[in-house]
Amino acid sequence: MKRKTLAGYLIGCVLAILLVCYVLLSVIRTTIFNETYVRKMFDENNYYKLIYNKILDNMEIYLEKFDVPKDILDNIYTENEVKNDIDNMIGSIFENEKFKYDEQIIENRIKGNINKYIDEYNVKLNNIEKFVNEIVSIYKKGINVFNVIENFIDIFQKVGGLLGIITTLLLVMSVILFISIILIKVKCIGFTSLLTGIMLYILKFGLFKVININKLNIITNELTKVVKDILEKINSLLTTYTIVFLILGIIFVLIEILIIIRNRETKKKIKN
Repeated sequence: MKRKTLAGYLIGCVLAILLVCYVLLSVIRTTIFNETYVRKMFDENNYYKLIYNKILDNMEIYLEKFDVPKDILDNIYTENEVKNDIDNMIGSIFENEKFKYDEQIIENRIKGNINKYIDEYNVKLNNIEKFVNEIVSIYKKGINVFNVIENFIDIFQKVGGLLGIITTLLLVMSVILFISIILIKVKCIGFTSLLTGIMLYILKFGLFKVININKLNIITNELTKVVKDILEKINSLLTTYTIVFLILGIIFVLIEILIIIRNRETKKKIKN
């Protein structure tokens, strides 16, 4: 094998590795680190409605400790407010800001309902402050889906920023290596595409062998469903890229074989 050919195939191997890294990071960047996409997944999984109902259920369970009717919880929060609070929390993570919730709103509403109940039925309630604080706490815990990982917000933001820089560098390096292959006139584009497809398949298989989507459990059942859908999307995108590179590889290999055959026939004709 000529040195030029060997160099071409070595460059092709490096290019394949760079392409695999670029594809993987691009997929992660457009899913996990994409605020718009994450919000969309929450919405499509009816997450806000589920959390709204879950908070209400937890509040009603707490009410069982007191001899008060459930309608004391009427209008203390709405589904739209739950959605806005969760969206603000998601935004704070992507923007590297501390999430601030104005608990005074729900506190005033529950106090208003309690006072109305006391005036209407002429009853006396003990530990009202404790009751109000617990209701507010139940709401805050319900919307704070990322309470376990809030200490990693800064890391999340830094990784998101680095992904943009790294993917750009990978793309630039890939273009340079691709041009190098063309300049040295080695027919290994098909080989590079096939190798990229094969490596992507191995990566995808290994990744989702380690991450068993069906057995995944993240903080709450509601959040687990969202995360599962995001991982399914990543799996689908990696599958698509794998197929594309394999098909392109086969096409380019066939083209390169035809070019080699044609060149040999041309040389034979010239000799004759």
